[in-house]
Amino acid sequence: MYLFGAIILFCVAIYFLLLAIDSLGLEEKKTQVKVISKGYKQAGKTYITQIVANRPIVLPQVKPEMYILGVEIQGREIECVVDKSLFDRIEVGEEIQVLYQKRRILGKIQVIQVIH
Repeated sequence: MYLFGAIILFCVAIYFLLLAIDSLGLEEKKTQVKVISKGYKQAGKTYITQIVANRPIVLPQVKPEMYILGVEIQGREIECVVDKSLFDRIEVGEEIQVLYQKRRILGKIQVIQVIH
């Protein structure tokens, strides 16, 4: 039984080590990108059920409205959330500057800031 627990702890430690290697201390890059799409996600409320003291408790989760720009970076479409005023000023096909990071292991690209 102790061996099984040790193996699980070792696997969890390896997971967090790889996560840290993949995401900590990433270089921020600035580039010019083209806006290829615009989108809007409406605010809403969802519910999740959690068991507390052997009783189900329903907890609400509020999701804010989001204004999304789709940009192309290194041949991939990346979505980035912006505020409404910036969303209204930018048109599809327009060139904008973004600050982004690329993960080391997974190669995922994350837009940090939109500079217009």
